[in-house]
Amino acid sequence: MTEVTAQSGLLSKTRVHVEDTGGPDGPLSQEQAAQMTKNLTEDRDGFFDQFTTEFFSVGGEFKVTEAQRQDAIAMCQQSDQRAALACMAAFGGAARGGSCCACGW
Repeated sequence: MTEVTAQSGLLSKTRVHVEDTGGPDGPLSQEQAAQMTKNLTEDRDGFFDQFTTEFFSVGGEFKVTEAQRQDAIAMCQQSDQRAALACMAAFGGAARGGSCCACGW
């Protein structure tokens, strides 16, 4: 497991734990990645809303405040669509190596 600390904005730090299962297909099945790519392409705002809701929930319970989730959505909205789609491809197994995209994350 790798721990990555990222600076986002001026004051906040986020720790992300990345576990490489060693599998060639990445953390998502090809079907899951294809569906998420379709959703991101067809409804970017809706995708980020649903993704952050699921990402920050455990057992159906939010683990962040709504303000923090909205901050995450605002940060997602700053991404270039091509970069977001490339990240999706990486999580779907198109590229491996423990990072989500060419940025090295």
